[in-house]
Amino acid sequence: DIALQNVSKSDAGKGAKFVVKYSPYQLYPEASQEQIDKEEFYKTTNYAQTPDRFKMYQTYMTALGVGVGINFSFGGWIANTLHAHRLIQYYQEEKGAETADKIVDSLYRQYFEQEKSPSADETLLNAATDAGIPEKEAKAFIE
Repeated sequence: DIALQNVSKSDAGKGAKFVVKYSPYQLYPEASQEQIDKEEFYKTTNYAQTPDRFKMYQTYMTALGVGVGINFSFGGWIANTLHAHRLIQYYQEEKGAETADKIVDSLYRQYFEQEKSPSADETLLNAATDAGIPEKEAKAFIE
């Protein structure tokens, strides 16, 4: 969203209308639906199992995030994101791109800033209601 907002505000983007269409892509499709500690996952998977490299990553990402209004938090949980992708795809088709954007924004905020699991029903329900979907309707889809 930040890059899209910047282009829209630029001379090159003036008068242009952008519509984002989300397609599912899982970084770790083999991930379990069960929650895994995010910090431990990062340390053992992405950063050669060294605390110093993980600390460098945290410092770097924190600095990038602050510049664009994202307050990264590195705790929380990792899990398979299949159900989040289903939610995005379903409501993108049913309610349009604007609703899908709001769902994605909420999922990212919950995951990257609020340490929520991307596969938890509560996270998915919050994302749907943040996008204006009635709770009863969203619950029926999620369950």
